[in-house]
Amino acid sequence: MRPDSPRWVEVTPSQFAHERAGLLAVRDLLPDADPYRAWANLEFVGDDGSTNEVDLLVLARNGLHLIELKHWRGRITGDGTTWVHNDRPVENPLLLANRKAKRLRSLLERVARDKRSRARVPYVRASVLLHAEDVTAHLDAAGRTGIYGLDSSPTSKLPKIGDGLLAAPLRAEREAVDGQRGREIAKLLDQAGIRRSVRSRTVGSVLVDEDVLAEGRGWQDYLGRHTVLDGVVRRVRFYLVDRAASKEARTTIQRAARREFAILEGIDHPGIARATDFVDHERGPAVVFDRDRDEVRLDHFLAERGSDLSIDERMHIVRTLAETIRYAHARRLVHRGLNPTAVTVRKLSGGSLGARVQDWQTGGRGSTSQTPTAAAAQVLGEPRVWQVAAPSR
Repeated sequence: MRPDSPRWVEVTPSQFAHERAGLLAVRDLLPDADPYRAWANLEFVGDDGSTNEVDLLVLARNGLHLIELKHWRGRITGDGTTWVHNDRPVENPLLLANRKAKRLRSLLERVARDKRSRARVPYVRASVLLHAEDVTAHLDAAGRTGIYGLDSSPTSKLPKIGDGLLAAPLRAEREAVDGQRGREIAKLLDQAGIRRSVRSRTVGSVLVDEDVLAEGRGWQDYLGRHTVLDGVVRRVRFYLVDRAASKEARTTIQRAARREFAILEGIDHPGIARATDFVDHERGPAVVFDRDRDEVRLDHFLAERGSDLSIDERMHIVRTLAETIRYAHARRLVHRGLNPTAVTVRKLSGGSLGARVQDWQTGGRGSTSQTPTAAAAQVLGEPRVWQVAAPSR
């Protein structure tokens, strides 16, 4: 496509040179003719209330593609769930891209119904483009699914984004997009309200970053930086409000958010993620939590360092978790969803490891018959995670 082509819409200009380079590399691959169109750096709100940042949306003859751009340099290994990027465990980015693609298609289907449009909503195919020139990907078969490299990259060892995805043969004739259908799909996207991507948002005294840190049913977590206290980071949880939710349902969500904030009031323990603020935000109610810059989720920490931990370090993590749960139970605070994803590990000022429990929205105040040791063991339930508690022989 030409740089000035009306088929290429940069919804939000990118502020990053490496991202601009990746986008331009894809633009140069696209024919400047029907049905090809592309939208870069956009945002849409799903019907479930989630906010979804999209790097690139491409309409081609073989369908609609939601493409996540990652300028990750160096070596990448892993599978369909977890990757290791330069010795750091990360979630396979295709998982989040797939969730965005499903939300986008659901949104387009709903808009088509509301507008009584005859346009056939396409399948939205999610993919990831690793566009750093010096990336080397050593992924297994599941890990390579939906992952592409630049056509010009000699080292990625990945299928090329041009021939491998955007110009790939149709998987089914119903996926075919001609000029007329392309115009109908573009109109639906416009009616769906794709908009400028807001790369950071203010929540109280916190600037929220671009990428989703974690998400679950009814919530999304983001990392944020304090606007006044230099170097202080926070975790912000947005409670999602479904677009079609009734007034009663919205009130219930609001109550759930306030409940998570309220149950942690008066709780002051280094092993419990402290709630520092509650904000009624335009995206929905938000709770702001303490967060250390180097905090790592327990399952990712074990994948990275589990085999290197000493017996003392392993037992210290278990002891810390048990003491945290004992403290919580003494204050009638219980956690009913304890697992490795609800625990983070960080390095304390003295060099020792600290474990912190979060995601108390599944718990509450009340009685419990579960012992602190049993609760700690619940976190260490899967065989791989048991490496923390038991020395290797």
